Amino acid sequence: MSKLDQWMRYYREHAEDALKIGDYASASDYYSLASFTSIIADDIPQAKYFAEEALGACKEGNLEDDHLWLAKVAKALASGRRE
Repeated sequence: MSKLDQWMRYYREHAEDALKIGDYASASDYYSLASFTSIIADDIPQAKYFAEEALGACKEGNLEDDHLWLAKVAKALASGRRE
């Protein structure tokens, strides 16, 4: 397993743990970091998945601040466009 894969797994696991306790802000941030790491690893389908999960955590937690902005940046980068 590459270092990037290890980081993606780390971020995903922490996001899932945060969701279990209702910490949507942390979950969103960890999913966004996983998306950015996936982009670096050139795994765009995975990056898009993590970006969608980040946006979902924002919606679930009713977040409209920096967490949402970070999730939108992850989504835009994974989609190859600016928002």
